[in-house]
Amino acid sequence: MIRNRIIYTDIIFGDSKINIAALMDSNNHFQRLFVERDEYKSLIGDIYIGKVASIQQNLDAAFVDIGDGKTVYCSLDKKWKPIYTHKFAANGRLCQGDEILIQIEKDPIKTKKAVATTNLSFDGDHIVVTTGNIVCGISRKLPEDFRQELKAKLNPIIEAYGYGIVVRTSAKDLAISDLISEIEDKCHEIDGLLHQCKSKAPFTLVKAGKNQIYRFLDEITSDDFQLVDEFVTDKVEIYDLVANDNYLPQTFEKYHLPKPAIRLYADESYSMNKLYSIEHQLLELLKPTVWLDSGASLVIEPTEAMTVIDVNTGRNIKKNMSFLDVNKEACDEIIRQLIVRNISGIIIVDFINLDSEDKKAELLQYFRSNASKASSFIQVLDYTKLGLVEVTKKKTSKSIYQILN
Repeated sequence: MIRNRIIYTDIIFGDSKINIAALMDSNNHFQRLFVERDEYKSLIGDIYIGKVASIQQNLDAAFVDIGDGKTVYCSLDKKWKPIYTHKFAANGRLCQGDEILIQIEKDPIKTKKAVATTNLSFDGDHIVVTTGNIVCGISRKLPEDFRQELKAKLNPIIEAYGYGIVVRTSAKDLAISDLISEIEDKCHEIDGLLHQCKSKAPFTLVKAGKNQIYRFLDEITSDDFQLVDEFVTDKVEIYDLVANDNYLPQTFEKYHLPKPAIRLYADESYSMNKLYSIEHQLLELLKPTVWLDSGASLVIEPTEAMTVIDVNTGRNIKKNMSFLDVNKEACDEIIRQLIVRNISGIIIVDFINLDSEDKKAELLQYFRSNASKASSFIQVLDYTKLGLVEVTKKKTSKSIYQILN
Protein backbone atom coordinates (compact mmCIF):
# COMPACT_ATOMS: atom_id res chain seq x y z
CA MET A 1 0.00 0.00 0.00
CA ILE A 2 1.29 3.46 -0.93
CA ARG A 3 1.70 5.61 2.18
CA ASN A 4 2.62 8.90 0.52
CA ARG A 5 3.30 9.88 -3.06
CA ILE A 6 4.51 12.97 -4.86
CA ILE A 7 2.62 13.90 -8.01
CA TYR A 8 3.53 16.43 -10.68
CA THR A 9 1.20 17.44 -13.50
CA ASP A 10 -0.56 20.39 -15.06
CA ILE A 11 -4.26 21.05 -15.58
CA ILE A 12 -6.46 23.72 -17.11
CA PHE A 13 -8.10 25.61 -14.24
CA GLY A 14 -10.42 28.39 -15.31
CA ASP A 15 -8.73 30.05 -18.26
CA SER A 16 -5.14 29.22 -17.30
CA LYS A 17 -2.81 26.26 -17.26
CA ILE A 18 -1.44 25.61 -13.77
CA ASN A 19 1.45 23.39 -12.70
CA ILE A 20 0.84 21.22 -9.66
CA ALA A 21 3.36 19.55 -7.36
CA ALA A 22 1.75 17.80 -4.40
CA LEU A 23 2.49 15.38 -1.60
CA MET A 24 -0.53 13.11 -1.14
CA ASP A 25 -1.33 10.66 1.66
CA SER A 26 -2.72 7.14 1.23
CA ASN A 27 -6.23 8.60 0.78
CA ASN A 28 -4.97 10.89 -2.02
CA HIS A 29 -5.47 14.03 0.09
CA PHE A 30 -3.04 16.93 -0.32
CA GLN A 31 -0.50 17.22 2.50
CA ARG A 32 1.85 19.62 0.73
CA LEU A 33 0.98 21.63 -2.36
CA PHE A 34 2.78 23.90 -4.82
CA VAL A 35 0.60 25.60 -7.43
CA GLU A 36 2.08 27.84 -10.09
CA ARG A 37 0.33 29.51 -13.01
CA ASP A 38 2.15 28.92 -16.27
CA GLU A 39 2.34 32.67 -16.95
CA TYR A 40 3.53 33.61 -13.42
CA LYS A 41 6.68 31.69 -12.58
CA SER A 42 8.14 32.13 -9.10
CA LEU A 43 11.20 34.37 -8.80
CA ILE A 44 12.36 32.96 -5.45
CA GLY A 45 16.08 32.22 -5.42
CA ASP A 46 16.80 34.10 -8.67
CA ILE A 47 19.95 36.26 -8.58
CA TYR A 48 19.95 39.39 -10.75
CA ILE A 49 22.19 42.29 -11.54
CA GLY A 50 19.77 44.99 -10.45
CA LYS A 51 19.93 48.74 -10.95
CA VAL A 52 19.00 50.92 -7.97
CA ALA A 53 15.93 52.92 -9.03
CA SER A 54 15.44 54.84 -5.78
CA ILE A 55 16.46 54.84 -2.13
CA GLN A 56 13.92 55.34 0.65
CA GLN A 57 15.87 56.60 3.66
CA ASN A 58 12.81 56.50 5.94
CA LEU A 59 12.36 52.81 5.16
CA ASP A 60 16.10 52.08 5.10
CA ALA A 61 15.41 50.33 1.82
CA ALA A 62 15.94 50.60 -1.92
CA PHE A 63 13.76 49.81 -4.90
CA VAL A 64 15.83 47.94 -7.47
CA ASP A 65 15.00 47.52 -11.15
CA ILE A 66 15.55 43.97 -12.48
CA GLY A 67 14.28 44.62 -16.01
CA ASP A 68 11.03 43.93 -17.90
CA GLY A 69 9.33 46.67 -15.88
CA LYS A 70 9.89 44.84 -12.57
CA THR A 71 11.19 46.55 -9.46
CA VAL A 72 11.79 44.79 -6.14
CA TYR A 73 11.99 45.97 -2.54
CA CYS A 74 15.39 45.50 -0.93
CA SER A 75 16.10 46.19 2.74
CA LEU A 76 19.42 47.95 3.30
CA ASP A 77 20.57 45.84 6.21
CA LYS A 78 23.80 47.45 7.41
CA LYS A 79 25.49 44.15 8.17
CA TRP A 80 25.08 42.94 4.58
CA LYS A 81 27.21 45.01 2.22
CA PRO A 82 25.98 44.92 -1.39
CA ILE A 83 28.19 43.44 -4.10
CA TYR A 84 28.57 46.06 -6.83
CA THR A 85 28.98 45.20 -10.49
CA HIS A 86 29.08 48.90 -11.33
CA LYS A 87 29.37 51.79 -8.81
CA PHE A 88 27.71 54.95 -10.10
CA ALA A 89 29.11 57.30 -7.44
CA ALA A 90 32.54 57.37 -5.85
CA ASN A 91 31.30 57.52 -2.27
CA GLY A 92 30.85 54.35 -0.24
CA ARG A 93 27.07 54.63 0.09
CA LEU A 94 24.51 52.93 -2.12
CA CYS A 95 23.25 55.45 -4.68
CA GLN A 96 20.62 55.66 -7.37
CA GLY A 97 22.01 54.12 -10.56
CA ASP A 98 24.34 51.68 -8.79
CA GLU A 99 24.31 48.14 -10.18
CA ILE A 100 24.26 45.46 -7.49
CA LEU A 101 23.65 41.75 -7.08
CA ILE A 102 20.37 40.84 -5.39
CA GLN A 103 18.52 37.59 -4.70
CA ILE A 104 14.73 37.27 -4.59
CA GLU A 105 13.41 36.09 -1.22
CA LYS A 106 9.65 36.56 -1.68
CA ASP A 107 7.41 36.69 -4.72
CA PRO A 108 5.19 39.74 -5.28
CA ILE A 109 1.93 39.43 -3.35
CA LYS A 110 -1.12 41.54 -4.26
CA THR A 111 0.11 45.16 -4.44
CA LYS A 112 3.40 44.37 -2.68
CA LYS A 113 6.55 44.07 -4.73
CA ALA A 114 8.87 41.09 -4.63
CA VAL A 115 11.37 41.22 -1.75
CA ALA A 116 15.09 40.87 -2.40
CA THR A 117 18.27 40.78 -0.34
CA THR A 118 21.91 41.64 -0.95
CA ASN A 119 22.86 38.61 1.19
CA LEU A 120 23.24 36.04 -1.59
CA SER A 121 22.72 32.42 -0.60
CA PHE A 122 24.06 29.35 -2.42
CA ASP A 123 22.95 25.84 -1.50
CA GLY A 124 25.21 22.81 -1.52
CA ASP A 125 24.32 19.21 -0.70
CA HIS A 126 25.05 19.66 3.01
CA ILE A 127 25.85 23.38 3.31
CA VAL A 128 24.69 26.91 2.59
CA VAL A 129 27.24 29.59 1.67
CA THR A 130 26.27 33.26 2.07
CA THR A 131 27.99 36.40 0.79
CA GLY A 132 26.63 38.91 3.30
CA ASN A 133 25.96 37.13 6.56
CA ILE A 134 29.54 36.14 7.43
CA VAL A 135 28.89 33.53 10.10
CA CYS A 136 29.98 30.02 10.96
CA GLY A 137 26.76 28.13 11.61
CA ILE A 138 26.73 24.41 12.41
CA SER A 139 23.56 22.45 13.13
CA ARG A 140 23.13 21.85 16.85
CA LYS A 141 21.83 18.38 16.02
CA LEU A 142 25.37 17.34 15.06
CA PRO A 143 27.56 15.78 17.81
CA GLU A 144 29.40 18.35 19.93
CA ASP A 145 32.89 16.94 19.25
CA PHE A 146 32.14 16.95 15.49
CA ARG A 147 30.92 20.56 15.74
CA GLN A 148 34.02 21.75 17.58
CA GLU A 149 36.46 20.04 15.19
CA LEU A 150 34.53 21.34 12.19
CA LYS A 151 34.38 24.89 13.53
CA ALA A 152 38.18 24.99 13.92
CA LYS A 153 38.55 24.04 10.23
CA LEU A 154 35.82 26.38 8.96
CA ASN A 155 37.05 29.62 10.52
CA PRO A 156 40.20 29.84 8.30
CA ILE A 157 38.06 29.16 5.19
CA ILE A 158 35.62 31.92 6.17
CA GLU A 159 38.52 34.34 6.68
CA ALA A 160 40.10 33.38 3.34
CA TYR A 161 36.97 33.68 1.20
CA GLY A 162 34.91 36.18 3.19
CA TYR A 163 31.73 34.07 2.96
CA GLY A 164 29.46 32.77 5.67
CA ILE A 165 29.04 28.99 5.96
CA VAL A 166 26.14 27.04 7.43
CA VAL A 167 26.41 23.26 7.83
CA ARG A 168 23.16 21.29 7.80
CA THR A 169 22.17 18.29 9.92
CA SER A 170 22.46 16.10 6.82
CA ALA A 171 26.27 16.29 7.16
CA LYS A 172 26.27 14.01 10.20
CA ASP A 173 27.47 10.91 8.32
CA LEU A 174 30.00 12.79 6.20
CA ALA A 175 33.73 12.77 6.85
CA ILE A 176 34.99 16.23 7.77
CA SER A 177 37.53 16.09 4.91
CA ASP A 178 34.71 15.46 2.40
CA LEU A 179 32.66 18.29 3.89
CA ILE A 180 35.62 20.70 3.65
CA SER A 181 36.06 19.71 -0.01
CA GLU A 182 32.39 20.46 -0.70
CA ILE A 183 32.70 23.86 0.99
CA GLU A 184 35.87 24.83 -0.90
CA ASP A 185 34.35 23.72 -4.22
CA LYS A 186 31.27 25.84 -3.56
CA CYS A 187 33.38 28.88 -2.57
CA HIS A 188 35.44 28.53 -5.78
CA GLU A 189 32.20 28.31 -7.77
CA ILE A 190 30.86 31.51 -6.14
CA ASP A 191 34.17 33.34 -6.73
CA GLY A 192 33.97 32.48 -10.42
CA LEU A 193 30.34 33.55 -10.68
CA LEU A 194 30.96 36.91 -8.98
CA HIS A 195 33.97 37.57 -11.22
CA GLN A 196 31.89 36.94 -14.36
CA CYS A 197 29.21 39.36 -13.15
CA LYS A 198 31.57 42.32 -13.43
CA SER A 199 31.38 42.12 -17.23
CA LYS A 200 27.62 41.52 -17.48
CA ALA A 201 24.93 44.09 -18.23
CA PRO A 202 22.32 45.26 -15.72
CA PHE A 203 19.10 43.22 -15.47
CA THR A 204 20.98 39.99 -16.27
CA LEU A 205 19.63 36.89 -14.55
CA VAL A 206 22.91 35.64 -13.11
CA LYS A 207 21.60 32.46 -11.52
CA ALA A 208 18.09 31.04 -11.62
CA GLY A 209 16.50 29.70 -8.45
CA LYS A 210 15.56 26.06 -8.21
CA ASN A 211 12.68 24.93 -10.37
CA GLN A 212 9.33 24.13 -8.79
CA ILE A 213 9.83 20.41 -8.30
CA TYR A 214 13.26 20.82 -6.67
CA ARG A 215 11.96 23.50 -4.28
CA PHE A 216 9.10 21.17 -3.45
CA LEU A 217 11.44 18.25 -2.73
CA ASP A 218 13.54 20.47 -0.46
CA GLU A 219 10.45 21.53 1.50
CA ILE A 220 9.04 18.09 2.21
CA THR A 221 12.40 16.60 3.19
CA SER A 222 13.69 19.53 5.27
CA ASP A 223 10.49 19.43 7.32
CA ASP A 224 11.29 15.78 8.19
CA PHE A 225 8.05 14.66 6.64
CA GLN A 226 6.83 11.09 6.31
CA LEU A 227 8.27 8.51 3.96
CA VAL A 228 7.48 8.96 0.29
CA ASP A 229 6.92 5.74 -1.66
CA GLU A 230 6.66 7.00 -5.20
CA PHE A 231 6.98 9.97 -7.52
CA VAL A 232 4.38 10.06 -10.31
CA THR A 233 4.14 12.43 -13.26
CA ASP A 234 2.52 12.45 -16.68
CA LYS A 235 5.04 14.98 -18.01
CA VAL A 236 7.77 13.21 -19.97
CA GLU A 237 10.25 16.08 -19.51
CA ILE A 238 9.75 16.04 -15.72
CA TYR A 239 10.05 12.24 -15.61
CA ASP A 240 13.30 12.41 -17.60
CA LEU A 241 14.63 15.17 -15.33
CA VAL A 242 13.85 13.34 -12.10
CA ALA A 243 14.77 9.87 -13.37
CA ASN A 244 18.11 10.90 -14.86
CA ASP A 245 19.21 13.58 -12.39
CA ASN A 246 20.74 12.89 -8.98
CA TYR A 247 18.77 15.62 -7.21
CA LEU A 248 15.86 13.42 -6.08
CA PRO A 249 17.94 10.56 -4.60
CA GLN A 250 20.43 13.00 -3.07
CA THR A 251 17.62 15.04 -1.50
CA PHE A 252 16.17 12.00 0.21
CA GLU A 253 19.50 10.37 1.05
CA LYS A 254 20.90 13.43 2.82
CA TYR A 255 17.94 13.30 5.22
CA HIS A 256 18.33 9.51 5.55
CA LEU A 257 15.08 8.77 3.74
CA PRO A 258 14.78 5.98 1.16
CA LYS A 259 14.47 7.08 -2.46
CA PRO A 260 10.90 6.81 -3.82
CA ALA A 261 10.11 4.86 -6.97
CA ILE A 262 9.71 7.03 -10.08
CA ARG A 263 6.77 6.35 -12.39
CA LEU A 264 5.59 7.89 -15.66
CA TYR A 265 1.78 7.93 -15.81
CA ALA A 266 0.74 7.17 -19.38
CA ASP A 267 -2.98 6.32 -19.32
CA GLU A 268 -4.44 8.76 -21.85
CA SER A 269 -8.01 7.53 -21.26
CA TYR A 270 -8.02 8.56 -17.57
CA SER A 271 -5.99 11.62 -16.60
CA MET A 272 -4.06 12.19 -13.39
CA ASN A 273 -6.46 15.05 -12.74
CA LYS A 274 -9.36 12.59 -12.53
CA LEU A 275 -7.42 9.81 -10.83
CA TYR A 276 -6.31 12.00 -7.92
CA SER A 277 -9.32 14.38 -7.94
CA ILE A 278 -6.95 17.32 -8.34
CA GLU A 279 -9.39 19.92 -9.63
CA HIS A 280 -12.01 18.86 -7.08
CA GLN A 281 -9.53 19.27 -4.22
CA LEU A 282 -8.42 22.67 -5.51
CA LEU A 283 -12.04 23.85 -5.61
CA GLU A 284 -12.53 22.59 -2.04
CA LEU A 285 -9.52 24.67 -0.95
CA LEU A 286 -11.28 27.80 -2.17
CA LYS A 287 -14.35 27.13 -0.01
CA PRO A 288 -14.57 28.59 3.52
CA THR A 289 -16.02 25.46 5.18
CA VAL A 290 -13.96 22.33 5.88
CA TRP A 291 -15.76 19.31 7.37
CA LEU A 292 -14.02 17.11 9.94
CA ASP A 293 -14.50 13.36 10.44
CA SER A 294 -16.12 13.99 13.82
CA GLY A 295 -18.93 15.99 12.21
CA ALA A 296 -17.48 19.32 13.35
CA SER A 297 -16.27 21.92 10.87
CA LEU A 298 -13.83 24.74 10.29
CA VAL A 299 -14.80 28.05 8.75
CA ILE A 300 -11.76 29.77 7.23
CA GLU A 301 -12.15 33.45 6.39
CA PRO A 302 -9.15 35.30 4.91
CA THR A 303 -9.20 39.09 5.30
CA GLU A 304 -6.76 41.81 4.28
CA ALA A 305 -5.17 41.96 7.75
CA MET A 306 -5.39 38.35 8.96
CA THR A 307 -7.09 34.97 8.57
CA VAL A 308 -9.79 33.98 11.03
CA ILE A 309 -10.63 30.30 11.65
CA ASP A 310 -13.71 29.27 13.60
CA VAL A 311 -14.17 25.73 14.97
CA ASN A 312 -17.85 24.69 15.04
CA THR A 313 -19.27 21.56 16.68
CA GLY A 314 -22.22 21.05 14.34
CA ARG A 315 -25.20 18.86 15.11
CA ASN A 316 -23.81 15.48 14.09
CA ILE A 317 -20.70 15.35 16.22
CA LYS A 318 -19.68 11.84 17.32
CA LYS A 319 -21.06 11.07 20.78
CA ASN A 320 -17.85 9.55 22.15
CA MET A 321 -15.79 12.68 21.42
CA SER A 322 -15.20 15.40 24.01
CA PHE A 323 -14.77 19.04 23.07
CA LEU A 324 -11.05 18.66 23.75
CA ASP A 325 -10.89 15.74 21.28
CA VAL A 326 -12.74 17.75 18.63
CA ASN A 327 -10.41 20.72 19.15
CA LYS A 328 -7.38 18.43 18.73
CA GLU A 329 -8.86 17.06 15.52
CA ALA A 330 -9.38 20.65 14.41
CA CYS A 331 -5.71 21.45 15.19
CA ASP A 332 -4.49 18.77 12.79
CA GLU A 333 -6.77 19.94 10.00
CA ILE A 334 -5.94 23.62 10.61
CA ILE A 335 -2.23 22.84 10.23
CA ARG A 336 -2.90 20.97 6.97
CA GLN A 337 -5.07 23.80 5.64
CA LEU A 338 -2.46 26.46 6.51
CA ILE A 339 0.10 24.47 4.53
CA VAL A 340 -1.91 23.44 1.46
CA ARG A 341 -3.74 26.79 1.16
CA ASN A 342 -0.43 28.57 1.90
CA ILE A 343 -2.15 30.84 4.40
CA SER A 344 0.41 33.13 6.02
CA GLY A 345 0.70 36.20 8.21
CA ILE A 346 -1.51 36.46 11.32
CA ILE A 347 -4.03 33.67 11.95
CA ILE A 348 -6.62 33.80 14.75
CA VAL A 349 -8.33 30.54 15.80
CA ASP A 350 -11.57 30.40 17.79
CA PHE A 351 -11.71 26.89 19.26
CA ILE A 352 -14.70 25.34 21.02
CA ASN A 353 -14.75 26.64 24.61
CA LEU A 354 -13.17 24.32 27.18
CA ASP A 355 -14.24 24.17 30.82
CA SER A 356 -10.83 24.12 32.53
CA GLU A 357 -7.43 25.81 32.30
CA ASP A 358 -5.73 22.39 32.24
CA LYS A 359 -7.62 21.39 29.09
CA LYS A 360 -6.81 24.72 27.46
CA ALA A 361 -3.13 24.25 28.26
CA GLU A 362 -3.22 20.69 26.91
CA LEU A 363 -4.81 21.90 23.67
CA LEU A 364 -2.23 24.66 23.21
CA GLN A 365 0.65 22.25 23.78
CA TYR A 366 -0.87 19.76 21.30
CA PHE A 367 -1.28 22.51 18.70
CA ARG A 368 2.29 23.79 19.18
CA SER A 369 3.86 20.34 19.05
CA ASN A 370 2.06 19.21 15.90
CA ALA A 371 2.56 22.53 14.12
CA SER A 372 6.32 22.50 14.75
CA LYS A 373 6.55 18.94 13.40
CA ALA A 374 4.63 19.82 10.25
CA SER A 375 6.37 23.08 9.30
CA SER A 376 9.14 25.26 10.65
CA PHE A 377 7.22 28.28 9.30
CA ILE A 378 4.21 27.90 11.65
CA GLN A 379 4.36 29.38 15.15
CA VAL A 380 1.55 28.85 17.65
CA LEU A 381 1.80 31.74 20.12
CA ASP A 382 -0.75 31.90 22.96
CA TYR A 383 -4.32 32.65 23.97
CA THR A 384 -5.54 36.22 23.75
CA LYS A 385 -7.53 37.80 26.58
CA LEU A 386 -10.67 36.77 24.71
CA GLY A 387 -9.58 33.12 24.62
CA LEU A 388 -8.61 33.04 20.93
CA VAL A 389 -5.35 31.41 19.80
CA GLU A 390 -2.79 33.48 17.90
CA VAL A 391 -0.78 31.79 15.16
CA THR A 392 1.70 33.17 12.64
CA LYS A 393 3.08 31.65 9.45
CA LYS A 394 5.99 33.10 7.52
CA LYS A 395 4.92 34.70 4.24
CA THR A 396 7.09 33.81 1.25
CA SER A 397 4.68 33.30 -1.64
CA LYS A 398 1.09 33.73 -2.73
CA SER A 399 -1.81 31.89 -1.11
CA ILE A 400 -3.99 29.47 -3.03
CA TYR A 401 -6.68 32.17 -3.21
CA GLN A 402 -4.35 34.64 -4.89
CA ILE A 403 -3.08 32.08 -7.38
CA LEU A 404 -6.36 30.50 -8.39
CA ASN A 405 -8.82 33.41 -8.17
